[in-house]
Amino acid sequence: MKSELEKVKEEFASRLNLAMDEQGYPVRGRARVLSKEFGVSDKGAGKWINGEAIPETSKIPLIAAFLGINAEWLLSGVGEMRPLSQSQSMGNMTQSQSGQSQGQIQGEPWKSHLMALEPWEDGDEPDPDEVDLPFFDDVSFAAGDGSFLIQVGMNAQRKLRFLRATLEAAGVRIEDAACAKNSGTSMEDLIRDGATIGIDISKAQLPIRDGKIYAMFHGGMLRIKYLYRLPGGGVRLRSHNRDEYEDEDLFGDKLNDFRVLGWVFWWSTVDRW
Repeated sequence: MKSELEKVKEEFASRLNLAMDEQGYPVRGRARVLSKEFGVSDKGAGKWINGEAIPETSKIPLIAAFLGINAEWLLSGVGEMRPLSQSQSMGNMTQSQSGQSQGQIQGEPWKSHLMALEPWEDGDEPDPDEVDLPFFDDVSFAAGDGSFLIQVGMNAQRKLRFLRATLEAAGVRIEDAACAKNSGTSMEDLIRDGATIGIDISKAQLPIRDGKIYAMFHGGMLRIKYLYRLPGGGVRLRSHNRDEYEDEDLFGDKLNDFRVLGWVFWWSTVDRW
């Protein structure tokens, strides 16, 4: 007999797959789509699809926005799958496309939702629902202390634009967030060498949350690792690429040159040709 938790997981997976069906995503490859979009492993995303796990609560509104559905419906099945106005507009869109091949509409429905990109230039003010975060990619992280990131962020000439609602839903303190570049392969295949990352430095003042990814200074270098608290006041540094990088446990004097800079809340996932 299935437990209540198992039923909840399966029902969530059913709604998630239904939403992806309507967007035209083939069954094969769905886990890869979700893993790239939301910064999780293919295996982790596969568990969402197969009813073996449910995403963190903070990811639910992001997944819902990505699929154009109601977050409450996705999480619990309550309410309509889509806002009424959106459902009506989708119906009108289908009618207006009746002159096209039925095979095209059914085979590639996602194309009807694509919108033209609106480029912006330096100096353009963000819309009320957008924010610009400082972005720096040409500084050396060979040395410094915990105030280094704040200073660079304040003087950064480049910026990256985000939706305010996305950051707030994830728990990011916007006024303390900045973007930088990751270097190295220890966090692949999750965070690639050269990927852009978002760092919330306000979380450096809070106790470490086990299993979260943090940016830190250690041994005079900027590093990106999973962090875990250890008994006796120690800290464990863990790489995503555990086949090539072993865990590092820091205690006592080894913590003298270790300092958390902030929580890594976002990283770019653009593929390279």
